[in-house]
Amino acid sequence: MGWDNARIYFYSALTSGDNAARESYFAKTFQSAGQVMHLLQDMAVPAHVRNDFWNSHIWTGGTNPYELYVQNHIAKITSLTREQISSATPTFTNPKQTDFWDTSDDSVIVPVQIFNTTLQSKAGLAEYTNANFVSEGTHFSNSDEFEYPTKSSTDEVVHTISDPFDPGATVKRPYYYKARDWEVGYHLAGVNYTYFYNPNSGTQSAEKIIPPLDDYVHMDCAEKLLPRAVGYSAALLDYFFRGEIEISIPDQGVYAITGPTGSFDKIRLKARNKTADNEEMGAGIVQAVVKYKIAQADPFTSAAVPVTKDFSYAVSPAVDILSLPTDTAIELEFDLSGNPIPLYATDVYLQVVFKGRLGNEQDAVAVGFKDISEPTPLDIINDMDRVHISRALYTAGSPEAVALADPLWDIYAHEVRNVYFKFSSSADPEDHYASSAAYDYFEPAFIVAPGTGARALYVLGDEQFKVSVALSKGYLDERDSYRELQSVAHWISVFNTKRRQDVLRNPSDCGYTDATPCYVQEYLDMLGYRDRLVWNGFKVENQRFDDGNNWYY
Repeated sequence: MGWDNARIYFYSALTSGDNAARESYFAKTFQSAGQVMHLLQDMAVPAHVRNDFWNSHIWTGGTNPYELYVQNHIAKITSLTREQISSATPTFTNPKQTDFWDTSDDSVIVPVQIFNTTLQSKAGLAEYTNANFVSEGTHFSNSDEFEYPTKSSTDEVVHTISDPFDPGATVKRPYYYKARDWEVGYHLAGVNYTYFYNPNSGTQSAEKIIPPLDDYVHMDCAEKLLPRAVGYSAALLDYFFRGEIEISIPDQGVYAITGPTGSFDKIRLKARNKTADNEEMGAGIVQAVVKYKIAQADPFTSAAVPVTKDFSYAVSPAVDILSLPTDTAIELEFDLSGNPIPLYATDVYLQVVFKGRLGNEQDAVAVGFKDISEPTPLDIINDMDRVHISRALYTAGSPEAVALADPLWDIYAHEVRNVYFKFSSSADPEDHYASSAAYDYFEPAFIVAPGTGARALYVLGDEQFKVSVALSKGYLDERDSYRELQSVAHWISVFNTKRRQDVLRNPSDCGYTDATPCYVQEYLDMLGYRDRLVWNGFKVENQRFDDGNNWYY
């Protein structure tokens, strides 16, 4: 497993329509990414980046002395502060994956020019460790392979330390203290590798051997290397998941539209590359993934309803793109006819998944995520079985209405016919009116009889949308002398979308006395009108008439 595998697994997890497969691919994603991070963390061990295989794996039985020190002082990791990690985190500009361990473009592991304090956070972790630390087998006297660190970059200091061979006693030992050339301020190694100073006579003794890299040195190395191991690992993980796509409503004002008995078989949206540092998102493929649960009872009611425990997924085929800009959103349309979104969908979330070139990386993965509305109904209510005359309500075409207003006014019942819908964003300052020449939805067979209501369509949108309706009022009564006026009526309104999803609440809202997560189904009250429940829609009335032969609202 490795970086390429992690990318493949991540993309497969995001675009799979099967819950078990998604979980398996996500597990493999984090396993693979974690293994790469493990290898990166190994680069904060000097022996691993200085070809010191003997001292790294064999001489100590598979555990490097420095790693053994860290293992025995685990608090040095758990006590790291956010500030320590942040100061040791790399600040690459438009990096490659390999930059996290080696920024050099040639065969030289540690180019001389990196010895500049302003470049500390721009070097790979292997470069940093190799250039600033030594290992048991690659110290000054026995390594011609590595030019750095140099003895000239150190000062000799003497410390009194505990005698490892005589508990309670002390010895004086000289150390190389790193004082120049890039990283400074730590004990690099003991000066003498085969003897120490006799505390009594001050003379050298060769009877005992203190390792050149003792715990005094390991402690200083850990102070420098552990924050970098954590900081570089966190930065690599951020790099893996850096690709970000912003999803927004299309010009149409809603993501999807379907009829009263259908399902959502396509989805439209706008997408923009929102990756940090303006990394270019080049040629690749994109897919839409809609995640949802399914209500087990009619969700278009003012009460909680049972829903499926697991999510279902509607996944579109891939769409080729040349690029996804950072400065503007482009509109995309996805085909969901292979697995459409049902009208009873709840807890609906929209994802856009990209795979292609991102910055310097090929086959990178980026994803956008948005919580959108659940299917939102629009109804047409035909109130033209009644008529308001002088602020009193009469049955349309009744003798009373005829006696009061006919033929001065249209007081007859009408059908609603030829209903055209035109949608736009609620933030659009321009009004886009529906007509037979400009519409987003039209169903020729849709007719609403007077005194009834009918569900015209459903939409998926953001919190609000703007919709215009154009419709004809068809005459039904032979006495109606205003047939020529029953042409087209126009309205435009801003409506809220409908929500039905589980939301996290305080445990007490579910009657829990502990910290058990509490999820409560959120829903909005439907409006009861003329024996039906309505959320959004248009009510069509006859014009109202008063004593002065004028119509009023």
